Amino acid sequence: MNDNAHTPIEALALAVLEALNGRRSDESTASVEYHATHGNYYALLGVERGSRSEDIVQALERLREQNPPFHVQAALDNAESILLDPELRARYNATLA
Repeated sequence: MNDNAHTPIEALALAVLEALNGRRSDESTASVEYHATHGNYYALLGVERGSRSEDIVQALERLREQNPPFHVQAALDNAESILLDPELRARYNATLA
């Protein structure tokens, strides 16, 4: 595998980190804005858009048990902060097609 090639999750995680670079004062808002056009946290977690918070937590735990690389863990942290906050989740859902 090419050193520059990344799995889709790794590519998404790297893009999230790049999008957040320089905007640390409001990471969740920056992440919502980024994913409005470039990604989908539900797909990252393997859950449906209408999933309950409990299902999201289970998906996060399952993925974290795999000890993902730092950049994937960062994407999971961003997904958690948005999808488990009702206000941010509503804003995020409004951006999805």
